[in-house]
Amino acid sequence: MWHDHYEKLYNSVHDIHCKNLLYSRFAECNSDDKGFQLTVQCMLHDIVECISRQKSGKVAGLDGVPMEAIIHGGHKLYVHLCFLFNLFLKVGYLCKL
Repeated sequence: MWHDHYEKLYNSVHDIHCKNLLYSRFAECNSDDKGFQLTVQCMLHDIVECISRQKSGKVAGLDGVPMEAIIHGGHKLYVHLCFLFNLFLKVGYLCKL
């Protein structure tokens, strides 16, 4: 049930313009002179592996996101998480609650 729900939710919008805009902005981030290159492939395997170890049926955390939303989010969500984590590394900032 969760798999179908979140797979449909994360894949409900097909917007090629926004996808191309995201990739162009991502490329701009790589064009600085700091020598740090952002890539999806370098983290995708690690993200999928970590998510596969998570358990369902737990209480949502402080952010209110249930683990099922991440476990069953699918490939597109994992790619977005790669972008997010890479940008955290690039700017050197994480917020602690």
